Amino acid sequence: MIHVPDLATRLAPFFTVRHRPRDLLKLAEPHLQGPEGLMSLIQPILENGSQSGLEAMQVVQIDGYDACAAQQGWGLFNPTRKVEASAWAFERFVSEDVPGRVHAAVERALGSQADLTAYVLPADPAHRNLMVWNRGLSGFGGTPGFLLAELWPSDGNLARLDASVTRWVTLGRHWADHPPAGPRPTLGEMLNAERKAAQRVAELCPEEPMPWACCFRTPDDWPATLDHIASLYGVASFSKLDTNVYATVIQVGNERPPEPRPLDMDERAYVEEVIDSARDETSPSIIAAHLYGDDIAARFGHDAAGLPAYAGFAL
Repeated sequence: MIHVPDLATRLAPFFTVRHRPRDLLKLAEPHLQGPEGLMSLIQPILENGSQSGLEAMQVVQIDGYDACAAQQGWGLFNPTRKVEASAWAFERFVSEDVPGRVHAAVERALGSQADLTAYVLPADPAHRNLMVWNRGLSGFGGTPGFLLAELWPSDGNLARLDASVTRWVTLGRHWADHPPAGPRPTLGEMLNAERKAAQRVAELCPEEPMPWACCFRTPDDWPATLDHIASLYGVASFSKLDTNVYATVIQVGNERPPEPRPLDMDERAYVEEVIDSARDETSPSIIAAHLYGDDIAARFGHDAAGLPAYAGFAL
């Protein structure tokens, strides 16, 4: 059975009202930390994520990392989150039927008899890493039977939602059928999984311009989307927005992630040679450098592999 709980309706009363932090915590805690709270429900995703590549995402804080990190309760307790911005996102989840879209995408990718639960939440617009480095979309489906995602429901992100869901659940199906030989997957095993996911995206979502990069490419309307968020916050630009990460306040700034692009013939030969020499690696930081490239690995001081952005996925 495919189950997509309507989390927007369930959580909107907490994200769209103004309460003192202490009162908000008391109200929301059973829905986040209690026995039936969201953190308890997603625990299997976090416990088994290392077997399907979550650790590589974690070391560079990209891809599915933000959804799984649940920073400040997915933004609920972020002091710089604007209620007006959250209200817009929650309303879009309802008006655009995000749970229905996710359900349809899962069914198309896996079939109506699939056994999967998908938890999809509106993204925190004041979460710098999520909104800048993940373009408001972060999801992880590597744990068979589960999908966890955060989505800023702009038109551009909704347009790539089907392809992204297809990638995530195809990875989950792959790891269910082909678990890694060891406690962690090798780079080669992860490349094989991503190849299958990209092929499935290309098959089911022919409108996606780069099937291997559906979760990484910047939507065409993203600059306008960030301008809209800035207007909701009353700041001149999204770069001027203050963000709060566990009491540390920093401005978003002008840093932006590299764009994915196809490899030309010479680049492909070089990338293939570099990656072939590392296919048996299981270190999350080494895998991340080969999948996501030097610019992204360098953010947190990991050794570079001499590769362009998203090289492993492009290969």
